[in-house]
Amino acid sequence: MKSFSIDKISFIGFLFIIVGSLLIGLRLLHLVDVSFLTFGILIGIVGFIMLTYPNIQTPSKETQDLIKESLLNIDAILESFDASAHCIYLPQQAGQLYMYIPLSQNVSPSEAWSAMKTPPKLVTEVENKPGLILFTPFSFITKYLNNSLNIGEQLSNILVDRFELMDSIRQNESSGEIILEMSHPLIKLQLPRCEKVLGSFSSYISGCILSANLNRPVTLVNEEFNGPLLRSRFKVLELE
Repeated sequence: MKSFSIDKISFIGFLFIIVGSLLIGLRLLHLVDVSFLTFGILIGIVGFIMLTYPNIQTPSKETQDLIKESLLNIDAILESFDASAHCIYLPQQAGQLYMYIPLSQNVSPSEAWSAMKTPPKLVTEVENKPGLILFTPFSFITKYLNNSLNIGEQLSNILVDRFELMDSIRQNESSGEIILEMSHPLIKLQLPRCEKVLGSFSSYISGCILSANLNRPVTLVNEEFNGPLLRSRFKVLELE
């Protein structure tokens, strides 16, 4: 159904170009009024835009449901522990990414680094504070990291070019934070607790990539939607 929609748009654009060219040709032969020339040029331009403008594809409902269901257990765990603090994405250990979810609000960088050395289990204590350590779903995505690329290029290569999870992504740094601006993120979780702790799906996947790429614990500071643009701020937790 999705590909049919895209082909239909291209087909209509092609028809517009044909009709526009026909009207221009008729005017050059002085067979129609000059107003038809203007209309022909206009409709031809519209057709050209429809043919060349990139179509933003929305994942199928089945794909959305598959991603959502893979996170349902995590959502239930977070709900049962009443977790509300932003999770900390931990670097890879033996090829697997983990995330540390503190059950207290004030988390120091040293706590995040201590979590990296803590054996992964659901309920744990890090520096005498309760928390959760969970496997990170979709962490396989980090196997596509390319060490020859910088952070922004890594994110664009994986999230835009390879998996088509958004239209574009731009990375900036300010005051020790990494700011990502994502255009038209396509996956909507609709899992309130997951989104509160992990962030939106696009922020969550970005956090995994940042942590694996930098080999540092990373946390989401906040995220803000502004129409089709998602702006996410991450902090790399360095030991003081």
